[in-house]
Amino acid sequence: MLKNNIKVENALSISLDFEQKLQEKDLDFKIHSIYNKVLNLYDNQNNIYTIALKSIDNAPHTLRINSDQSFQELDIDKSDQIYFNNKQLFISNKLMIKVKDCKIFDSQIKSRIRLNKEVLIQNLKECFVIINNKGKFGGAKYFYQKRFTENNEYDNPGIIEKEFAERIEKYILVEEKEIEKIIGFGMGLTPTGDDFLLGYFMTAALIEDKYSQKVFKDLKSKLEKIYFSTTDLSREMLLRALELKLRENIRNLIFSLNKSSKQSKFHLKEVLEIGSSSGTDITVGILTAYQEILSKHENGG
Repeated sequence: MLKNNIKVENALSISLDFEQKLQEKDLDFKIHSIYNKVLNLYDNQNNIYTIALKSIDNAPHTLRINSDQSFQELDIDKSDQIYFNNKQLFISNKLMIKVKDCKIFDSQIKSRIRLNKEVLIQNLKECFVIINNKGKFGGAKYFYQKRFTENNEYDNPGIIEKEFAERIEKYILVEEKEIEKIIGFGMGLTPTGDDFLLGYFMTAALIEDKYSQKVFKDLKSKLEKIYFSTTDLSREMLLRALELKLRENIRNLIFSLNKSSKQSKFHLKEVLEIGSSSGTDITVGILTAYQEILSKHENGG
């Protein structure tokens, strides 16, 4: 719908933290980056907030709109001004979003998971098959195949994939984890190491288990102290993880692995659609954390 040459859209949902940001008296948004499905904004503290098309799931710092039209088609420029007035968010004279009567998404994790070992083990087996067949190369898939399956026929892994697999073995699947060795590693808007760490870290955080909570507290302590030498979008993702805020589809997958097979396979396919190889990398991080925790239980640890 066009009104005075402005594209007008309705908000479908908004994260609680984005809604709170809009209540600030002096809104200080500027445009960070423009892609087909997302428009990223940043404030004066370099926190990133995202306006996303309806095909994107709910996430921290995210406002979803009822549109499929690419943001790149709206001729939005980084110099465009942003302001909020009367429940309407304006991107210069190009886009106006009505933020009224939309659903509020709270990305904050408020509960933990009690392991259902039998269900989890069966779901992990089925997920492994799906990743083997549907997972995307370019990140963590080679590590998963090499570590957790009997499949010795890899699809010609590249140097980066081999190096990443070695780093996970050497720095993550050990007692004293050195997460700085994988942060920022790999290509893409969010590097492979950061995506893997997100899945691994959040799974450890959500499981009500002595070993899992030990890993979570150790990783949290290290993440809080180190400088993220990575991309802006990866840094934003990891900062939100430290706050235990999580994207809806990823949260659904982590929880569903302890429930029915049907649910976990559905949510796995949703997560695998994220980014280029990001969905695969996040999923491998989730499954690796679960596998490690199960191994500790089997060994009496």
